[in-house]
Amino acid sequence: MSLFLCAALLLYQGTPARTELLAAAILQGIATGGIMHMTGNAYASRFGTQSFGRVLGLANLFTMMGSFGSLLAGWLFDLTHTYDYVFWLLIAFQLPCAIAMYWLPPPAKVGQDDLL
Repeated sequence: MSLFLCAALLLYQGTPARTELLAAAILQGIATGGIMHMTGNAYASRFGTQSFGRVLGLANLFTMMGSFGSLLAGWLFDLTHTYDYVFWLLIAFQLPCAIAMYWLPPPAKVGQDDLL
């Protein structure tokens, strides 16, 4: 998913043609469209229900820090008169996430007690 988002950001660079914008929008939609609905399931399956609160709290800390992104994007646009640097910065933040996801632990085994 992170790589799809990076590809979309690359397609947004410069002055993209209509087909590039369409492809970028599709890639961005695939990467981010249903993520909020699935985060709870992903955290529980990857880290177990015992760690759910800690993982959710840590993830929300970084999500809240992302709210400063629009301020940073506007400031960079005012300085450079282009969003290309903003897109490169977002890619620089997204690539370590993609690499870290590779080393996530496998989904936790669901026992009989977890189903109740």
